[in-house]
Amino acid sequence: MKGDFANILVVSLQGIGDLLLATPLLRGLKAAYPGSRLTVLTFETNRDVLNNNPDVGQIIVFKAAQKRNIFKILGLIGKIRSEHFDLSICAYPSGLRSALIAYLGGAGERLGQGLSLFRGFGWLFTRQVPIAKIKHAVLMNMDFLKILGIDPKGVNPEVIFHIGEEDLKFAKDFLRLNGISDSDLVIAIHAGGGELTASYRNWPLDRFAKVADVLADRYKAKIIFIGGKNDESAVNFAKKMMSQKAIVAAGKTFLGQTAALLTRARLLLCNNSGPMHIAAALNVRTVSIFGSADP
Repeated sequence: MKGDFANILVVSLQGIGDLLLATPLLRGLKAAYPGSRLTVLTFETNRDVLNNNPDVGQIIVFKAAQKRNIFKILGLIGKIRSEHFDLSICAYPSGLRSALIAYLGGAGERLGQGLSLFRGFGWLFTRQVPIAKIKHAVLMNMDFLKILGIDPKGVNPEVIFHIGEEDLKFAKDFLRLNGISDSDLVIAIHAGGGELTASYRNWPLDRFAKVADVLADRYKAKIIFIGGKNDESAVNFAKKMMSQKAIVAAGKTFLGQTAALLTRARLLLCNNSGPMHIAAALNVRTVSIFGSADP
C-alpha cells in the first residue's frame, strides 16, 4: 500500500520523550516519501525537540490555551484542514483527542492504534495497528510503516536529538560564565518531573540534594540542575538543602539549550521525564528514578 503521499501529518500530543521516540518513524516516512512535506502537530513545550530535525518540514503547535477552549481547538482544526493532508498518523501513544483531531483534519488516509479505552471509535481511523502489551514505543511506531508497505528493517531505529549550533554556543558560554572548564567533571540533575508527570512519581527532593552533595564532595563534580520553568521551585528547594555548591540552569534555558548542556555532562540523575529521553538520545549515561507507574 506504499501509495504516493505528498503531504503527511504526524500527531504527537504527549510528552517530550514520546515525541522523541517517534523520530525514527519520521525518518522512515521521509525516506519512503522523499518528495513529501512532513508536518508534526505537537505541544508548544515540545517544539524544540524537532526544531533542527532534517526530516520535519513544518511544526504545528498545540498551545496550552487551546486545550480548554473549543473555539481555539476549532481554529486549530481549521488550520490543519487548510493544509490538505493526504495521510495522518497518530504516533504512539495517543488517545481520543489525537484521533478526533486527525479525523476532523480531513486526511484521506488516517492511521492510529486501536483505542482500547474508547471502544466504538475505530471508525476515526482508516487503518489501525494493535497495541502490544510488551513492545518498545519505537517499534510500536514502526508498525505504521508496515501498514504502508514499508520495511522497517531498512530504517535506522536510533532516537536522535538534533542540536543547533546556537544552542551549542549557548552551552559553552553558560559553562564558562559559571566557572566550569573543559576538564571538569559535570553531572546534571533533573529533580522535576515535567508538566505531564504526576508529583507522586518523583523522587523526594532531599534525596537529590544528598546525592548531589556526595558527588560534589567525593568526586569534585560540578553539579548543574536542569529543567524548565515549571521545575524552578523544586530545583531551588533542592539546592537550598545542599551544603555544596550547585549551578541552576532550570528555568533559564530552552529545551535545545538544555540538550546542549547535557552533551557536556558525564551523567544525568533524574526522574522519569523528558530530559531522561533527551540524555539517552545524546548517549549520555543516566541514572533514572521510576516512581509509581507502569514502565
